[in-house]
Amino acid sequence: MEIKIPLTDPEVIAFWSAQAERHGHSLEEEIGILLSCNAATLQKKSNKKNEALKRLQDLRETIRKEHGNFPDITQMIREDRDSH
Repeated sequence: MEIKIPLTDPEVIAFWSAQAERHGHSLEEEIGILLSCNAATLQKKSNKKNEALKRLQDLRETIRKEHGNFPDITQMIREDRDSH
């Protein structure tokens, strides 16, 4: 697949061109590697986030089973706050 990315900032182009040259790649290859690495990193972060959310949901369910549903204490907090 081929995509076009308009880069008008000469400093950005110079930076990535230098990176590509140091790594023995073309500019296009270097940007492709950059995108692939970022995609992999974002996927790992997303997976970790989803795993953490699942653990929290499981913990919430465990607490609910052991202790029942907790009442909504919003009104009590407001009354306490307003009484001072």
